[in-house]
Amino acid sequence: MRSSKSDGSGERQRLLKMHDFLQLSYKALIADTARSLNSLAPIHRLPNELLVKIIALIPAVDGFHPCQLRLVSKDWSRVISETPSLWAQISSSHSDRENRAAILRSKDYPLRIDYGDRRGGTAFIDLVGREAYRWQSAEFRLHSYDLLHTLAPLSVPMLEELTIDGGRIKYLAAEEGFDIDIFSGGADHLRHVDFRYFPIPLNSHLLSRLVTLKISGLYIWSGASTGDIIAMLRRCPELRTFELEYSGEEEIRVSGGAPSEAQVAYLQSSRPSAFSSSTVQRYSVGSSPPCAFPRDSPRY
Repeated sequence: MRSSKSDGSGERQRLLKMHDFLQLSYKALIADTARSLNSLAPIHRLPNELLVKIIALIPAVDGFHPCQLRLVSKDWSRVISETPSLWAQISSSHSDRENRAAILRSKDYPLRIDYGDRRGGTAFIDLVGREAYRWQSAEFRLHSYDLLHTLAPLSVPMLEELTIDGGRIKYLAAEEGFDIDIFSGGADHLRHVDFRYFPIPLNSHLLSRLVTLKISGLYIWSGASTGDIIAMLRRCPELRTFELEYSGEEEIRVSGGAPSEAQVAYLQSSRPSAFSSSTVQRYSVGSSPPCAFPRDSPRY
């Protein structure tokens, strides 16, 4: 009986010693961690230039607009409020209040415009249109062609990149024609254009200074021929890259089908750079040897 009590007491003492050891070790670990953390510069002490770069990596999507990011800390609020470049993204997915704040705080910084409002209407374009002289890039995901009438008279002297995606609406019937020429007020610095399922403005003033032209889901109205495409490209003297992608007959509206070998050769001879094809659905203007589409290419 006495031996049993002695064994129990010894085990208790051993457990108490282990507890004390673990407690001391835990306290030591906490102290070491605290010392390590204290040796690091808190984020609000980072140089402003570095903090701006960190904040700029955060996408301006719902919940991460600069208006919300300013609430992180006083230092974030100060840096964000004083940095126009962090307010340069203007999107129809943001609230009117957020976009007005962005326009004000971006000052004269070049703007990136993003539009994809399903509700239609022109309120967003009316707002950002007053700053069209600052647009540097613009992407429009259309749900109707009505928006184009609002864009038609604008002057966008700083615009360099334009994307128009008409894939959310049905094709405009060829017999209806399509004569809306957007940015008729001028777009002298436009260099890169990406048309997606959108009627190609064959005679548009937008084409004259292009370096890059990308077309997905080819759609040309009024029975335009392959020759019209080639003529269009000849009106782009600075063009270095031309990409054309389509996946089937439902997505091509070019009478006569793809360019013939002779037409490709004609295009090549009319330009200093070669006209090539990396796949059956893709052309590019570059330094590669010319490659014609096969004779059985999709036709409409």
